Amino acid sequence: MRKLHININGSKIRYTLSGNGQKTILFVHGNSLSSDIFIHQLESSDLQSHFKLIALDLLGYGSSARSNKPELEYSIPHQAQLIVQFCKQLNLSNMIVVGHSLGGNILIEAIKSLKIIDLVLVASPPAENPMNQNMFMPHPAIPLFFKDDLSEEDLETLIAGMLFYKEENISFLKDILKKSDPSTRSMVLKFITNAQYDDQVNFLKTLSIPIKIIVGSNDALVNCNYITNLSLNLYKNEIQFIPKAGHLPFLENPKAFNQLFME
Repeated sequence: MRKLHININGSKIRYTLSGNGQKTILFVHGNSLSSDIFIHQLESSDLQSHFKLIALDLLGYGSSARSNKPELEYSIPHQAQLIVQFCKQLNLSNMIVVGHSLGGNILIEAIKSLKIIDLVLVASPPAENPMNQNMFMPHPAIPLFFKDDLSEEDLETLIAGMLFYKEENISFLKDILKKSDPSTRSMVLKFITNAQYDDQVNFLKTLSIPIKIIVGSNDALVNCNYITNLSLNLYKNEIQFIPKAGHLPFLENPKAFNQLFME
């Protein structure tokens, strides 16, 4: 497993590369997180033998650079274009793309300019325009995804909302959350509020491939009824649930999550 950097439009973007398989999986993390959340996929010997695994830190997150123009560059469309440029520079095509939470929404924008063979959305309800507030369950963690400065109490609330086994992974997630540029959160809220994105549900209905949507069976944030009512062309005609996992199923139950890819 190698940690590398690439320069995109003057900004240093960190990514992790592992595996030597024929097919490529590109992982994109969610709001306030980083590529480190996919550690159990990047280090999986089973996945490494079948796939080339790549996970990047979006601009303003993890070990990637912070933007000098947050009002522009922390938008969903700009992060999507960053992914497109990233794939072009690494000559990536015909990929399986995996987006977690906000990362899934960003990927939906990006794949309009990419060649992919599969789209996997993890705890990532596609957004209608205007946004349907029923995408997510009412939970005190939800507004914290859009709050710049997070207190220790805020961090604990946010992590508790994401995890099913709250005793595990707390310090790991807290370190990741503290690395993100605080202004990414309010800038995402600004672009969502101004509806500066295309209707993702309508776009997904134009795709010929079945969409894989994966949700932890104990996810306290995602409203699965909202997803079901969208009438999308889903893999096996249903949401794929990972048992004993919350909003981060690949972190909390990697064995079940990775097995889904092996199948």
